[in-house]
Amino acid sequence: MKYCIEHLNAHLGDLMLIEIGVDSVLTYQKARLTEKASPKTINEEVMVLLQIMREMGDLIRVKMRRDKTLKLAYEEFEGKALTADEVKALYDAATVNEPELDGKRDLKATRSEMILPAISLALNATLRDSEVKGLTWDRLNFLKGILTVGRSKTAAGTGRTIPINSELRTILEDYRAWYEEKIGPAAPESYVFPYGKSRQWDPSRPVNSFKTAWENVREKAKVQARFHDLRHTAITNLCESGASEETIRAIAGHVSHRMLQHYAHIRTEAKRTALEAIVSRDKGQESKQPEAVKVAS
Repeated sequence: MKYCIEHLNAHLGDLMLIEIGVDSVLTYQKARLTEKASPKTINEEVMVLLQIMREMGDLIRVKMRRDKTLKLAYEEFEGKALTADEVKALYDAATVNEPELDGKRDLKATRSEMILPAISLALNATLRDSEVKGLTWDRLNFLKGILTVGRSKTAAGTGRTIPINSELRTILEDYRAWYEEKIGPAAPESYVFPYGKSRQWDPSRPVNSFKTAWENVREKAKVQARFHDLRHTAITNLCESGASEETIRAIAGHVSHRMLQHYAHIRTEAKRTALEAIVSRDKGQESKQPEAVKVAS
């Protein structure tokens, strides 16, 4: 709810509740669409607003529902799980390098040091974009190998602890070395991904967006995916590893029932493939058996 209220305050904070009407809500919807917020997210924010307004909110809800303007239409998108080759391509594209071509710098080379650890946090720890941006150094315990998520979009996601696997640890340790050299001490209260750009960093504020860096990496890797699909990939991999739903929820935070059903299907298919591999192996052994008997005779 705090995540929703933040946006509601930004657009409607100057108004008293009695001043908010249907037109205010419609204007809010348009403004958030302009900010590239998803229709699903906007619907959630509007519902929070109307709940806060109580009886006045009920009146607005009835009128907007009658006018069919209460909820913005959107298509349910279950997300895409990337292949191992696509993940490798993203990692390769996200690795900072500035090669020279005929004595000139390749301007298309990736130069954002932040995007590789951001991608790895999503792929190895199931973090959402907002959770990555809100990460501070005190939430990374390299000694214990644990990462603690700060404020999340859901109550189930806030404060959850996630083990740091070997791949993520290596990337984060390399990034921390760069951070301390180029930005400053990795102070507990400082943001892991600070606001600003080269020589003008402000570690007391989080980065606004990874959008430009992500699009550059995605295009360079020739991978069609959203940043959020990295989280879907991580959860899919957890399912295929045989992790229980309880373990997945503990790592990923809130996962809707619809999504769990989708992931359960993936897990079943992975098990089916594994079991079919046994059949293929046994058939291969059977085909070799007669030949072995013939030699023995």
